[in-house]
Amino acid sequence: MSEVTNNEQRRFSVRHFLMWLPAYLLISLVLYFVTILILAGPLYWTVYDAYYVDGSRLAAAYFYPLALACEFEPFGRFVDWYVGLWVL
Repeated sequence: MSEVTNNEQRRFSVRHFLMWLPAYLLISLVLYFVTILILAGPLYWTVYDAYYVDGSRLAAAYFYPLALACEFEPFGRFVDWYVGLWVL
């Protein structure tokens, strides 16, 4: 009897998936932006090369949301400070 109960609990439910979809998307976006921010410092020269010296288009596309977010002045100052820790 317990096998039937456990099997029923593991079944895929579209309603359950759709209910949790916003949480999955939010977590994914937060992790994406945190990863971009963390990598912005150590990969500064790669990003600079991608934007200004005909470098990797993939790197330019990956870091483009960070460039847009830096248009917001307080966040841009924070990113400048953080990148300054890595690029002396």
